[in-house]
Amino acid sequence: MRAPAWIAVALAAVALGACGSSSSDDRPELRTPDAGDGPSPEATATPAPEDEGGAPTEAEVAVIRGWSDTLRAGHVEEAAAYFTVPIVVDTGVSVVRLPDRDAVEEFNRGLPCGARMTKAERGPQSSVIATFRLTERPGPGECGQGTGEDAYVAFVIENRHIVQWQRVEPRAPAVPDDSRIS
Repeated sequence: MRAPAWIAVALAAVALGACGSSSSDDRPELRTPDAGDGPSPEATATPAPEDEGGAPTEAEVAVIRGWSDTLRAGHVEEAAAYFTVPIVVDTGVSVVRLPDRDAVEEFNRGLPCGARMTKAERGPQSSVIATFRLTERPGPGECGQGTGEDAYVAFVIENRHIVQWQRVEPRAPAVPDDSRIS
């Protein structure tokens, strides 16, 4: 059975953007969307926006950490339960609409790396920018050369569920203000 186009796009984007190589035997077959599927929205990795102030709440951090810990342990169905349905995810390469729980499970299953959250900070419009250290995880695929690398995702959490998931670029370090140096 061939995977729907949105799964193929999500898997390809995550595999290329987040992790090292993986075995093609472990991945669904990729296919070009049918003409009836309509155009896919295009996306590029979004620069991490400036903080709007305030720290993430304990509840927000708990949801993000719960999702990443559960997925890293290989519990895909439980990890998918952290997402609202339907949801649109932005992998930094493509924007994909996940219309139902099965699609959210496929998206999570297609992430070849596990992730350990190392930092969470407030982003714009109530988002939380989480920094993850990529790890191997049980299940198909390999994180490969991505293991040990950092990945950054902006989340919006509502009612203890992920309502937005967007891969973002790392923030640039603060540049000192040279005008104060005499």
